[in-house]
Amino acid sequence: MEIYRDRPREEWPRAEDGTVRMATEPLDVEGVAAAASDGNGAGSEALVERAPPGTDVGHVHLELTSLAAFEAVYVDGLGFEPGMTGPDVRFVAAGGYHHHLGANTWRGRTTPAAGRGLAWFEVVVPDAAALDAVRARLDAVAAESDAELAVAERDDGIAVTDADGIEVRVRAE
Repeated sequence: MEIYRDRPREEWPRAEDGTVRMATEPLDVEGVAAAASDGNGAGSEALVERAPPGTDVGHVHLELTSLAAFEAVYVDGLGFEPGMTGPDVRFVAAGGYHHHLGANTWRGRTTPAAGRGLAWFEVVVPDAAALDAVRARLDAVAAESDAELAVAERDDGIAVTDADGIEVRVRAE
């Protein structure tokens, strides 16, 4: 699990090429518990059961079998903008954010995780027109793709299942 506190955009550390610099550092467990409590540890037990109200999931990081398949669904279909990339990792976002989704092939899997890990997550788009645009892009990707791309209608929007069996539910705000 990754825990972080985002900064305002004007405070994001940037590399010379303008990309956002990020670091992976050990978690200060005591500091997180103290911030969630009264400073003496009381109140931190609430973290065991659920995140505090108003908590946002900043991003999801997926371990996949193919970055090309990821890009077809998440960039070409869902419309996320490519960001930082590496030989075995991609970060994508919407609205100029540094990353809402990360994807990697670090473990070199060749088949989906089949029942382990994330089953689904939700993407909320601004309005019905944005949802229609996502639907049209996904239909175009499905028509152009050799792999089957399952797009399903839901009562509150649509759902697409990627090549690794992860369902992305999309609805309008």
